[in-house]
Amino acid sequence: MGVKVRLIEGAPVTVGEKTLTPVVRAISWHRRGATVRQGGSSGFGAMAVWLRPVAVLEGTPDGHRRIPITDQTGRALLGCFLVALAVPVVLSLLLRFLKAKD
Repeated sequence: MGVKVRLIEGAPVTVGEKTLTPVVRAISWHRRGATVRQGGSSGFGAMAVWLRPVAVLEGTPDGHRRIPITDQTGRALLGCFLVALAVPVVLSLLLRFLKAKD
């Protein structure tokens, strides 16, 4: 079983005097195995890959720059998830406090 994280640059695209190169972060996981028995053998494998765009490299005659890509939707979803986890905890603590007060 192994997890690999790496940055991959895509194929450059030239538009006028600019050259744009996409950059993605690739997170991959794989697992494999095999069993050998008297009656035969068997094997299995599984793999998952998650690609996330992280930047665009811009090359011009004046120089190069890296333009980061931020995931605003992912941040908003993470915030909603954390609130969804916090609300039941806060409510259960509040109910426990109110019952202990009686």
